[in-house]
Amino acid sequence: MSKIKKNLFNFISLCVLVIIITLTFTAVKSSVRRLEANYDDYLQEQQVEDFYFNMGEVDVNYLGGTAIVELCRELDLMYECGIAFAHPDDPVYINNLNIIINEGIQDNPEIYETIIEGYVATFINKYDYKVDKSYTTNIIEGDMVYKFHTVTEEINLSYIVEGELPDEENEISIFPEFAELNNIEIGDPYIINGKEYLVVGFHYQPEFLFPIFSLTTISFDPQYQTLVLTNQNTIEDLDQFIFTKYFKSYKIS
Repeated sequence: MSKIKKNLFNFISLCVLVIIITLTFTAVKSSVRRLEANYDDYLQEQQVEDFYFNMGEVDVNYLGGTAIVELCRELDLMYECGIAFAHPDDPVYINNLNIIINEGIQDNPEIYETIIEGYVATFINKYDYKVDKSYTTNIIEGDMVYKFHTVTEEINLSYIVEGELPDEENEISIFPEFAELNNIEIGDPYIINGKEYLVVGFHYQPEFLFPIFSLTTISFDPQYQTLVLTNQNTIEDLDQFIFTKYFKSYKIS
């Protein structure tokens, strides 16, 4: 007791510290529980994907033999493919084939998409997957970065903050922070890369929750970067390379 009296200040400080730690732990624990509950509800309501795969560049080392033959035939590259297949252990020939096939896909993306659609249909029929497809492309205009993204219908559903989802051509929805920082209101016309669009909504997207905007970009500035939701025809009119993603929803267990 005498030691406590001599070090009263230290004793009181220690008690206060213990109380603070206890209260902090309790607050964090209860907050985490609320976050978990809200997160579960969010996943259920927005139908966030269980997994996905992208239709981007091809690597023949990982693409199935049947798919490669289909691509070579559809892209009229049977001779080039034959030369590469005749040298399966030579990385130079395989790399050249990758370059040639990917150039062909860039010029004729619908051919690759048609082939992939066949495999997706097989997965759906065999495993009872729910599948949704999105199209994405980037428009960079000065400091502004616009990631155009088609509206999904079943998986990764958009969370509408205000307004509505775009339905007609040249209608768009953007992040609310981007709208506020750039003085944009619902119903305003907005010009991107010289083309006028009608802003019909503000939204968030499960796949692009803050602060993540791009897996290749570590920084995000809400004043200069936004996801632009729109329909497929509007994205195709941009005349940019379109990145295709297939979302899957399935009972993983």
